[in-house]
Amino acid sequence: LYFLILFSSIFSASLLPAQKNNYRFQHYTSEDGLSQDNVDCILKDSRGFMWFGTWNGLNRFDAYSFTIFKADPEIPGTLSDNFIYDLAEDRFGNIWIATGKGLNVYLHEKDIFMVYLFRQTAKAVIHSNKINTLCFAEEDILWIGTDRGVDKVKVINKDGELDHIEHISTGHRSSPLTDNYVNVIYDDPDGSIWIGTNGGLTLLNDAQGVSVSYTHQPDNPYSLSNNHVYSVYRDDGGTLWVGTNFGLNRINPGSDRFIWYFHDPDNPNSLAHGNVQSICQDLAGTLIFGTLGGLSLYDPESDLFYNYISIPHSDKELNNEFVSCVFPDPQGNVWIGTDRGGVNKYNIYQTTFEYYEHIPGETNSLSHNTINSIFEDRSGLWVGTAGGGLNYKQTSNGGYQHFRYNPAEPGFLSSDFVTCILRDGSGNLWMGTWGGAINVLPAGKKEDGSFHHYQDIAGEENLLTDNFVSSMLEDRKGRIWIGTLGGLSWYDPDNDTFHGVRDTVHDRIISQVGCLHMDRYENLWIGTENGLFKKTRDRTFFYSHYDENPGSISGDYVISINEDRSGNLWFGTYGNGLNMISNEDARNPNPEFKHFSEKDGLANNTIYGILEDDEGNLWLSTDYGLSRYNPENGTFHNFYKSDGLPGNQFYWSACYKNPEGKLYFGGMNGLVSFYPDQISSQPFQPGLTFTDFKIYNQSVKAGEKFHDRMILQRPIWQTDSITLSHRISEFSVEFSSLYFDRPDKVLYAYMLEGFENEWRYVDSRRRFISYTNLDGGHYILKIKSAIEEGNWSPEILTLHIQIIPPFWVRTWFIITAVMALLMSLFLYNRYRVYSHRQREYELEQMVRERTAQIEGQKQKLEQQNQEILEHQNKLFELNKEVLKSNQLQMQFFTHMSHEFRTPLTLIISPIDQLIRELNRSNPHLQKLLLIRKNAQRLLHLINQLMEVRRIKTGNIELRAVQDDMVPFLENIMQSFIGLAGQKDI
Repeated sequence: LYFLILFSSIFSASLLPAQKNNYRFQHYTSEDGLSQDNVDCILKDSRGFMWFGTWNGLNRFDAYSFTIFKADPEIPGTLSDNFIYDLAEDRFGNIWIATGKGLNVYLHEKDIFMVYLFRQTAKAVIHSNKINTLCFAEEDILWIGTDRGVDKVKVINKDGELDHIEHISTGHRSSPLTDNYVNVIYDDPDGSIWIGTNGGLTLLNDAQGVSVSYTHQPDNPYSLSNNHVYSVYRDDGGTLWVGTNFGLNRINPGSDRFIWYFHDPDNPNSLAHGNVQSICQDLAGTLIFGTLGGLSLYDPESDLFYNYISIPHSDKELNNEFVSCVFPDPQGNVWIGTDRGGVNKYNIYQTTFEYYEHIPGETNSLSHNTINSIFEDRSGLWVGTAGGGLNYKQTSNGGYQHFRYNPAEPGFLSSDFVTCILRDGSGNLWMGTWGGAINVLPAGKKEDGSFHHYQDIAGEENLLTDNFVSSMLEDRKGRIWIGTLGGLSWYDPDNDTFHGVRDTVHDRIISQVGCLHMDRYENLWIGTENGLFKKTRDRTFFYSHYDENPGSISGDYVISINEDRSGNLWFGTYGNGLNMISNEDARNPNPEFKHFSEKDGLANNTIYGILEDDEGNLWLSTDYGLSRYNPENGTFHNFYKSDGLPGNQFYWSACYKNPEGKLYFGGMNGLVSFYPDQISSQPFQPGLTFTDFKIYNQSVKAGEKFHDRMILQRPIWQTDSITLSHRISEFSVEFSSLYFDRPDKVLYAYMLEGFENEWRYVDSRRRFISYTNLDGGHYILKIKSAIEEGNWSPEILTLHIQIIPPFWVRTWFIITAVMALLMSLFLYNRYRVYSHRQREYELEQMVRERTAQIEGQKQKLEQQNQEILEHQNKLFELNKEVLKSNQLQMQFFTHMSHEFRTPLTLIISPIDQLIRELNRSNPHLQKLLLIRKNAQRLLHLINQLMEVRRIKTGNIELRAVQDDMVPFLENIMQSFIGLAGQKDI
């Protein structure tokens, strides 16, 4: 019977094809900041933080960065062990941690850990330090599963104090446990407790007085499939699921029979692996089983499993198949802890993009990841690549057929760069290539893959203008227009000839064509590298950008064109955004272009492809992301790699819409397809919180002091007000929306009320605010977030900041200072009045004293003046006597001089006579000469005495005479020769 049931289950599953959601997995590993890649448990706390327990520490995640907690015996308040096996949160918001060395609790208000260790006492709280699992049941009742049974305790208060209630183990006579090694404890919504051990499953219900054990019975196909129980879960329908070391078990409501599910290698819709480590339901109610072979999602209608396994070289799939735990959060995220791949995550609301890519070594995949052209017919999908040739994916079996450039094969593809694909009215498939001109696969010749080639040959007429083909289209007459690097051509199917178009407008010839479009009025629009051309039946127009004309096209390099259902024409440019000509203006020779750019919400200003969906929205592939434009409200919604796209950069002309409305876009990382009506916006549920507070770029912990003041009483994410001293001149605050699906797309705005009046807008890369040198006062920091520009969440996070000003700017000091100033002015004024009066008195006293002194001095001066007059009269008399004496003296000198002069004259005269008479040899001659000389000198002195009178009367003047000094000196010397001889000199 057992084998019959198992075979029936497997056989029925194999008959139905599985259809699973194309979830894209994101990975968080040690390279992203996770403390280790072995993740055993996951929890989202009541404040919105994610917690991950690893074999090397505990991690708290805020959607952008990890905060790691590790054991450190030298630091009090840290973990007791780095091996983290389970997590649970109590109603106080504290996190309880199961480790290999005791029970730990993180007290969130104090930001510290408290440890409970096993002690050999009668009042022991826990009976083993090896804690495997934790579970809160009822209010404040914590069930602790260890390697020595179960401890039941009660959390008394927010400080983490415990009261032991009960210890359950096989050593007790009435114990319902079949083994002491407890792997899981589950709180059933009906009030029961399920305990999974290495010896089976136990049910406890104290209210009903029930305790039942379930074990594997080899002869009973309805018993537990294996005694090693790792996971227990009751789904929304009341079905109980039990994961074991070998197989998954299901108990339907009202039944006590176990239905088994096992892994079947030959059935892709069987359980991914027999070892089921974790069971849960996501927000949509889908059952998820984490196994050692990957992730299994259960479809109750078909009783099938859709499996997600690890695929090498893919960054979008599960990166490790050893799933240890699974945790769904209220935002629709499903978190997966793996054995060596860290944390994986997907979101059930993520857009359902289907993608095709090249997988190295896999022939049943695209030949190349750079997609250049797309076309779909009833039997399959044609994909042209830039470097990998042409691909054909069959609809019937999903197999790929590759066409490559190979001159050795007849009818080979002329180039591996396939730029455009067209099915003409006769069913022939045309492929334009870059450098290999045109390849045509005749209708019905797909199987043999033999292409007919059209190429430009120098000197030949009626051929292509160039071998580098960018675009093709067929008009209503069956003519095929071909845009090439060298210009524009058209193909005449009746004569199998090509004709070049040499139209010239304002000396501009049509060349370097990138895209073509035939509008509803049969006007051919030609996008080139040098501008936009419109070719009508009888005339060609040219449009280019002019700075002085705001209504001109925004850029000359036109690379995509599309016409919407209303007849409006849309033009994508390379680097200059999107342009539109309204239907009313489309036939105008000089239409006005309306512009759209990144400033208006466009993902990027380079637009490779434009498609309109069945709802009238425009989809634009760009150099960075995919944009959806709603013409009714004029808004853009952008999608990126984080939304499920294979990559952010798309490629030239790679877009296509099939008859069912499915859109295809090609890029640098493969091909993406989707039905636009299935692309819905995920509900944005921000959980804005502060994540860090720093002073001088140093994180501040709860209880830490700066300038003798405690800044944070509790961690910053639980703080709504902060008081800072004015001496703290710089501080910063970090924040997060705790939005885990696409955190990089979250926008933030902040404003410090009291300092600034406008919101400041930043993206997710700048989730911090810094302020310096704020004046004393009260401020309110406000932060809000949005997933799209303009769609701001009404939730505003606030933080009151009080800056204590220096004492000299406080009110009491200012009032005191003003009062002191006024008092000083009053006292100063009183002092000045007193001083002025005192000075007046002193001056009056001084005046009186000075007046009396002056009167005395006046009398004394008058007396002295009288004496001076008397002395003056005496001096006059003395002067008269002196003058008279001088006159008598002058008369005496004059008389005496005359008396001396006469005898000297009489002496000199006879001496002169004797000298003339004596012979020169006479020995007396020299003596006579000497006598005459001295006599003349004496006469000269007497003459000088006579000059005294002339000097005193002022009748003499000084005359300078030039003379020889030698004779003068010799003359003087001669007078003293005789005397010198007597003195023996």
